[in-house]
Amino acid sequence: MKYPEWFALLLGCSLTAMPGIAIAQTVEQLVQQGDTALIQKQYPAAEGIWRKVIEQMPNNADAYTKLCDALGRQSKSKEETLAACQKAVMLNPQSAVAHKNLGNVFRSQDKLDQAIAAARKAIALDPNYPFGYNLLGRVLRDQKKPDEAIASFRKMLALPNQSEVTSSASSHILAYRNMGKDLSEQKKFDAAIAMYRKAIELDPKDADGYGLFGDVLRDQGELEKAGVAYRKAIELDSNVAVYYISLGYVLSEQGKLEESVAAYRKVLSLPNVFRWDMPTLRVHT
Repeated sequence: MKYPEWFALLLGCSLTAMPGIAIAQTVEQLVQQGDTALIQKQYPAAEGIWRKVIEQMPNNADAYTKLCDALGRQSKSKEETLAACQKAVMLNPQSAVAHKNLGNVFRSQDKLDQAIAAARKAIALDPNYPFGYNLLGRVLRDQKKPDEAIASFRKMLALPNQSEVTSSASSHILAYRNMGKDLSEQKKFDAAIAMYRKAIELDPKDADGYGLFGDVLRDQGELEKAGVAYRKAIELDSNVAVYYISLGYVLSEQGKLEESVAAYRKVLSLPNVFRWDMPTLRVHT
């Protein structure tokens, strides 16, 4: 997000009193650092940067929006995350992004009616904001309304493909992934695979697409192919615990117990990261 010149000047001056921050550092640089940390999934670092911005500009809604996201992705206290999101909405009630983030927190707390309301508010504020439809579709899935969920994801596809700093994928990729998830749960496996292939075509480095692709193959009993998909997901993003858990399950089912244990052990060394922008990957227990 581009900040107005007065914002940069005001914060740039105030940074001279901050230990560890170079006098010449501008607010633009600080914001770029915070955005980069979110893109690179360095959520503790992002949290610290946005807190620094808030110290200097306590009424900056965008900083609270980014702080909310950084907190949520670390599985921090839901109360703390909720407070940051609510502050962002209070400071800028016209922000579709802030309402969407608030809805994400409500969804994580299983407050689905409130999550739906937040999603619909985001869409009302900006009918062309695809991530509002993404949240709406996921909550409708939670409410066991797959057809309505798919309709919301199709709406995303009808909009221009967009990205935002705090999302791990573009809107079209998320739409394809989520439609695949709903179709898979309806046992429409071929249709689900087609959706995941589209997501991967849009981004051949889409680890989540491969992870979900592996889920469908696993559910069809194609364990060898599922293992290949999970390994590809791990190759692309080695810090997602559920890929190792899913791989461990598949290896166990194949009787490869030592490899299975190794996959499960890997989970213990990974950072505790909550991905509220990606579909939940199902693991058989």
